[in-house]
Amino acid sequence: MSTDGVEVQSYLDTIEELTAELAETNRGVVALSLEVEAYREHLEDLVAERTAQLEATQEELQQTNSELLMLTSELDSRIALRTAELTEANAALKHQIEEVDRARSLVRRINERLELATQAAGLGIWEWDVQADLLTWDETTFRLYGEEPADVVNAAELRRERLAPEDRGACDLVVGAPLLADPRFTGEFAVTGRD
Repeated sequence: MSTDGVEVQSYLDTIEELTAELAETNRGVVALSLEVEAYREHLEDLVAERTAQLEATQEELQQTNSELLMLTSELDSRIALRTAELTEANAALKHQIEEVDRARSLVRRINERLELATQAAGLGIWEWDVQADLLTWDETTFRLYGEEPADVVNAAELRRERLAPEDRGACDLVVGAPLLADPRFTGEFAVTGRD
């Protein structure tokens, strides 16, 4: 063979080799393209899935936000109503406290006048719980009986002892059921001095 024929054959062999390499490269490119396409589809699926999750989460957040706004509005309304109620109740309570203070002041003035009147008249004031047989005396009553408050253990017993003998029977009758039935009873009984 001639040199030209050898060269042509060499070119043909090289072309054949290059064609085989090119075919192999094409197969690699096709395989790689298929992998890239599969990976792209996988990424698109992931993006679609994440997008759907984000949209669902966003929808839940919007629903939760709407509920929170509604609850906040309801709470604000309830707070405003309760505040108005408490303001009204406080005003009423303040008025009641002022009334109680005025009544206490009036009672204090009446007690002061009563004390002045009883001291000027030399009258003693006492209270008797008939059911408990408990007698409470003021200072003047102790003085009228000639006793010191610290020395008297049982005022009811002392009253019985100091009743005039002629009045003891009548007093015992009054202390029974009639006095319990009508506590407005009035009567006069004489009391004896210390000795």
